[in-house]
Amino acid sequence: MALGATTSGTLWVDAVSLIHAASANTDYQPDSFYVNGVFANPAVFMTTSNSSMAFQIQDASFANLFNADTTNNVIKIGNSTGTDTAITLLQVDSATADVSISLATKNGGIYYNSTSKDLKAIENGIVGTLGSWKYLGNSIAGGSVATVGPLTFTARKHLLIRYRIAGNSGAGIARWQFGAGGAPDTGANYTFTTGDSSAAPTSTTSTTGIQVAGAVVTTEGWGEVEIWNASGVNKRISLHGSSQSSQLALATITSNMTEGMWVNTGQVTQIQLIGNGVNLLTGTEFSVWGADDN
Repeated sequence: MALGATTSGTLWVDAVSLIHAASANTDYQPDSFYVNGVFANPAVFMTTSNSSMAFQIQDASFANLFNADTTNNVIKIGNSTGTDTAITLLQVDSATADVSISLATKNGGIYYNSTSKDLKAIENGIVGTLGSWKYLGNSIAGGSVATVGPLTFTARKHLLIRYRIAGNSGAGIARWQFGAGGAPDTGANYTFTTGDSSAAPTSTTSTTGIQVAGAVVTTEGWGEVEIWNASGVNKRISLHGSSQSSQLALATITSNMTEGMWVNTGQVTQIQLIGNGVNLLTGTEFSVWGADDN
C-alpha cells in the first residue's frame, strides 16, 4: 500500500493486521510493522482491551526495556533481570542550574543538577534535593600521621562530621581545621570553649583549630561535629564526643563537649584533623555528610 515513490498525500488506515505468510489461513506468528515517517499530533496508542503487556519496547534480543501495563496502571523500565554491568536505567535530564520558571506546573518532576551533583525534585512548586543529607566523603589515616585529610567536597549549609581517633603518639589533643574554597586555615582564627565530664570548662581564643576535648587523650576518642555552614557568617561548631584513657572495655568513658567558632564567612569546603604536635595513629578517620535547607 503506497501513494507512490514521488507522490505525497494522506492515507487513512482504520486497522492493520500482520500476517506472517501470504495466506490469511496461516497460524499467527510474531512479525514486524514498519513506519518510516512522523506520526502527526496527536499520536495515540490504544489497545482494544487492557493488558499487562499493552505496549513494549524491546532490544534485539527481545529483552524488555519499557513496558506499559494498562491492567494495573504501571509503567516499568527494565525486566527485573539486570546486573551490575547490564541494567536498564531511567536517566532524567540534567541542567547546570535549578529550574525556576513555572514551577507550579512541574510538580512531580525530577532532574539532575550537574553543578551541585544532586538529584532534584519539584514538590508543591518548590525545588528540593532528593535525600537531603548527602554523603560527602571520608578520610582515614593509613599510618601514624600528623594530619588526617584534608577532605574536599561541595559546600552545604549544614555539615555533620563523625570521627574516631584511634589514639595519639604522645600527649596531645587533636584539633579540627577548615577551609573555604582553598586549603584549610592553619592560622589563629578559631575560638572555642570545651568542657569534659572530668574537668571544668575552659575557653581559648585566637587559636589554630577547634579542640576535640578538654584534656589530653592518648587512646581512643569518638564523636560528632555539627557545623552551621551558611554563607556570609562566621562558622558555628558544636562537638559532642567521648574518650577513654584505656582501650579496655571497662575503662572510664569521659564525655567531651566543645562549642566553637571559625572566623570566616565563606562556606566550608575542606576539613582536616590535626594531631596538634603529636601524630594520630593508624585507623583514625572521619566522614562528612551535608544538607541544604531545600
